[in-house]
This record gives sequence, C-alpha cells and structure tokens, in this order.
Amino acid sequence: MFNMHSLYIFMVALFTALIIVPFLQRWAIEAGAVDMPDARKMHDRAVPRIGGVAIGMAWLFSLLVYVDMTREVRGILTGSLVVFCIGLIDDLYGLTPRRKFLGQIIACLVTMAVGKLFIYQLGDLFGTGTLVIPAWLAIPFTVIAVVGVVNAFNLMDGLDGLAGGISSIALTAFLILGFLNGNHLVVAMCAALLGGIFGFLKYNLYPARIFMGDTGSLMVGFIIAFLAVRLTQSPESGIQPLVPVLILGLPIADTFRVMGRRLLQRKSPFSPDRIHVHHRFLDLGFQHRFTVIIIYGVSLSWATFAILCHDWSSPLLLTIYGTGTLAFYLTIHFLRENKDRIPFMRRDSASGIRNTALYRRLSRLAVLTAPAIIVLTLAYLLLAALYSSGDGMATQVGFVLLGSAASLLYITRDARNHFVQAMLALAVLHITSVLNRNDGMELLPGLSIESLGNSILISLCALVLLRFTFHDPRESILSSIDYLVIGIAVFFMVISPGILDNLELPDTVFKGLVLFLALKASVTRGRMPARVLLSSVLAVLGTIIVRGL
Repeated sequence: MFNMHSLYIFMVALFTALIIVPFLQRWAIEAGAVDMPDARKMHDRAVPRIGGVAIGMAWLFSLLVYVDMTREVRGILTGSLVVFCIGLIDDLYGLTPRRKFLGQIIACLVTMAVGKLFIYQLGDLFGTGTLVIPAWLAIPFTVIAVVGVVNAFNLMDGLDGLAGGISSIALTAFLILGFLNGNHLVVAMCAALLGGIFGFLKYNLYPARIFMGDTGSLMVGFIIAFLAVRLTQSPESGIQPLVPVLILGLPIADTFRVMGRRLLQRKSPFSPDRIHVHHRFLDLGFQHRFTVIIIYGVSLSWATFAILCHDWSSPLLLTIYGTGTLAFYLTIHFLRENKDRIPFMRRDSASGIRNTALYRRLSRLAVLTAPAIIVLTLAYLLLAALYSSGDGMATQVGFVLLGSAASLLYITRDARNHFVQAMLALAVLHITSVLNRNDGMELLPGLSIESLGNSILISLCALVLLRFTFHDPRESILSSIDYLVIGIAVFFMVISPGILDNLELPDTVFKGLVLFLALKASVTRGRMPARVLLSSVLAVLGTIIVRGL
C-alpha cells in the first residue's frame, strides 16, 4: 500500500506538470517572460523561463491531495512558497542577488519556525564521537547549509535539462533512503517533486523549449535541502548527515570552488562568469548534450555510492568524497591541458539526441517490442476471460460497453479510430475491475490470479515505457482524446480514496491504464493487430455478460 501510495503521488504530479507546461510556454511568450541569449548563455533564441511554476504547482497539488499536513510538511510547504514567489518575481521582473539571498534566509527561518526542522548534529564526522551543534548555533548553521544547497542548484541551472536531471537523481536517492529507513514523509515528498520535475523535463531536455528559471531552481534546491534535514535529523533516523552531502556531491563541490575563486579574485560570490563545471566541459570541446550526460554520470555515481555505502563510517566517507572530488577536478585540468592530444574529445556531435545512432538503435529495439506487448496483452485478456466472474452490475456495464464499442466500430469501420480506442479504455478498465474480484483464487499451489496478473502487467509496463520513451518522433501514438482518457483516469485515482471512499479503485484504474497504453502501443503496428486486440476485448466483455446472466 505504501509503494502504491507513492506511485499515485508521483503520477498526479507528473501529469499535472505535463498539462501545465504548454500553457506556461504560450503565456510566457505573450508576457515577455523569456530568457534572451547573450555571450554567457548556451541558447541562441528567446526561451520561456518560468517552467518552475509547473514544478511548484504539480508538487503542491499532489501534496494537498495525498499527504497529511503534519508540522514538517507545513514548514517545508510554507518556506518553499516563499522561495517560489521570490524566484517568480526574479524571473518576471528581476531581483538583485542581495534581495534573493535575503529572501532565501527568510524562507529558511519560516520553515524552521513552522516545521521545527534544524541541523543539530553532524554525526561522527571525524571519528571522535557525534558532533552536536549547540542550540544557539543550530539556526544560523541550518540557514547557511540550506542557502548553500539552494544556490548550488541555482548555479547548476546552466544547460538544458542539467538542474532537473541532477535534482531527479538526488530525489531518487533520497526516496530510496527514506524507504529503507521507513521515513514515509520523505518518500511521499520526494515522489511528489520527482513527478513534477519529470513532467517538466519532457520540455526541458536539449534543445529546451522552456527553462525552470529561478522559480524552479531555487524552490527545488530549497525542498531538497530540507528533505535532507528531515532525512538525517529526525530522532528515528538511521541516515548519517554526510550521506546527503555525498548525493549532492558535485553541485556542492562546484559551488564551493566557484564562489571561492570569485572571492579570491575580489569579486562578488554571485557575479556571473563561465567557470562552472559545465562550462569547463564545454571549453574542452564537448557538445551540449554530452556535457549534460557526463555530469549526470558523475552525479549518479555519487548517489549510487552513497546508497550502497550509507552505513560506512563518516570519516571514511568524508575521505573518499574529498579524494574523489579532488581527482575529478584534477582530471578536468589534465584534459584542458592536453585536449589537442586526446582524439575522443573531438568526436562529439551537436546533433539532437533523437538523431544519434544510439537513440535510433533504441528506437528500433522499442519497435521490436510490439509483438511481445501484443502477446502479453492477449495473455492478460485470456486470464480475464477464463477467471472473471460477472454479477448483475458487471453484466449491465459489460453489455453497455460491448454495445457502444460495437456501434462505434460499425460507424467508423476502423479499429484504430480514436473514439473506438477511448471506448476500449473503459472496456479494459471494466475487465480489470471484474478480474480483481478473484484475486484470492489460486491457479496452482502458490500461484494466485493476482500474482500472475500483476506479473503480466509489470512486464507490460516495462515494455510500454520503452516503447513510448524511444518512439520515432514522426510517429503519433497518443491523440488528444487519449490524453483526456489518461487525465480522467488519474483524476479518479486521486479522488477515489477520499471522496468515493474506495481504496481499491486507484489500483484498478492504474492496471487498466497500463493495459490501455499497451493496446495503444500495439495498434500502431497496423490494422490486423488492432482488429485482433479489439476482438479479444469484445470477447472478454461477452464472456463477462454470459457468466452474469
């Protein structure tokens, strides 16, 4: 139940962001809220810069629907709204670094006052015992640490998809640690923010159609910082305070390096320049896309290390982090000094990621999954035909759906018609609901209908994800009606536990949605698969009707 609850939170935030971003794009262009190109920036055209609004709204909506408003949630929510407003004002009208910095401090104080979230211990950092921070120092230390993380994410927001990808890696790591530690609050808040960021990334990956702006980078950094505090400073926590530092290793290290260098040059620590780690890779000759991939890889390596080794001693983790960071920057320096002698550094391409050879291979592989998707879909429908049991209501609903689908098919003469497919979505939802009533039945000793059906659906979900992620850009799989069906399905997943008082409906809707997407991925193969699958769905509906008579 805990895992499904987190999945619902993620899905609600994901689709909320996916829906909001296109509207924000159009409004930003009309209102002039765009980022203009200049000598420091990587883009060569005006790009909307308020994508963080979609992330914030998606995160807020999913929390209000699914998460209890505990003291910590109210604290993080209140402070993040302060940061959200500061970032939005800066994106729309502009703010000086000093005012943004002051706003971040106020947001931290608000969160600490409302949520009672402080950094009061640093763990056994040097092997001499737990370092406890005195009460009078806890507030300023927490402010400094959180503001540092906020600005680390703000400084990393320099390339398409960079800040969003790094924050996604960090949130995924926090979610895993929260799950291992039984910290349901951290898992829920990570799932909400992850969904919002993933929905935004669809429009932010290279070449970006919208930027998250300060609205997004400041708010995301702020939430991640306080999630780290909640993960490590709660009394029941078993996570060392150094572990989140490792997960955020690259942004934190680069912020210290950049600001330290500016101060040594007698400049403001917030003065703009081109000395960030992503600028270093660009100066080496790497293209935009590959630079982002390298930084993703480094961040993912630190996150993986932190999760696998989170129970190691803090002195050992600190030594590895310091040594690894030093080696990373020394490697960059060596590459800068010898870039003309290293052949692979001249082989990168500026072409879009969908035009790369790797993407084309994955796209061909995704197309080859269609027969497996069809077979698994038919297997699930066969399971439903054999073991679903109808009653009066199931029979009536099945009869209506069967008649409606048959009528639409007769009118359109096309099994791939969007309206026919929409009716199929309702049909597979009904089939899933009826089959779920026999979850307790065992087919064989130790093998229940539920476990077999879930195994089929999990396999379908993986193949469908591959199919939709790496589809040919010229290929249109989902129509506007399909998006409407998906949106309505998510809506029912949201409202059913609280308003309809039905805790089983979200699980049924999710299974039906996976099956519907599998049908959509299959019918693109041609009219014959569409007819076979449509006939199978109608046959299962007929079976349900007959058994209920």
